[in-house]
Amino acid sequence: MDAKHQTPKEAMGGHEPPAPHPPIPPGTIAYEKTDIDPKSITRIAIVIAVLTVASAGIAFGLFQLLAKRAEGNDPPPPPLSRPAGGTRAPEPRLQTAPLADLAAIQDEERRALGAYGWADEAAGVARIPIEEAMAIYVGQAARSAALATPAGASPSRGASPSANASPSYAASPSPVAAPSPATSAPGGHQ
Repeated sequence: MDAKHQTPKEAMGGHEPPAPHPPIPPGTIAYEKTDIDPKSITRIAIVIAVLTVASAGIAFGLFQLLAKRAEGNDPPPPPLSRPAGGTRAPEPRLQTAPLADLAAIQDEERRALGAYGWADEAAGVARIPIEEAMAIYVGQAARSAALATPAGASPSRGASPSANASPSYAASPSPVAAPSPATSAPGGHQ
């Protein structure tokens, strides 16, 4: 027989329908005693908690035991690995105050950039304060630009071709190369 023509008993797999439950009186809490047993659930929860605590204790003890065994297997440190009573380590030593060292170096460089002095006295190379060097450089660049521009022409890029062909432009001297302020002496100071 197909699914449309089954009897209720056949639809339930040949079993009888369950008996109706007795009505629950109002105000009472009820559960199905055949589905869950609170005592067994409580016992299982206690067993799981005890096993968890016991496992954590065993793991902690095992880690302590293995750590002691590992320390016992380590070779002793060499005698030169730590300084003997108050002696200082051999050179080169690490910086003890790197920020103070950096500040001292920067102060020295600022003094060198703001004062006259010899960069290389044997070669006759002197250094001048950086503000003065920049002023000299700007002045030389302005003179070079003025020499490169013909007398009647404007310093713009759109100069006429007749101005470029003038005899005064061809006869003007080439600009003098200005010293570069970026060159430095072997000591790092100008």
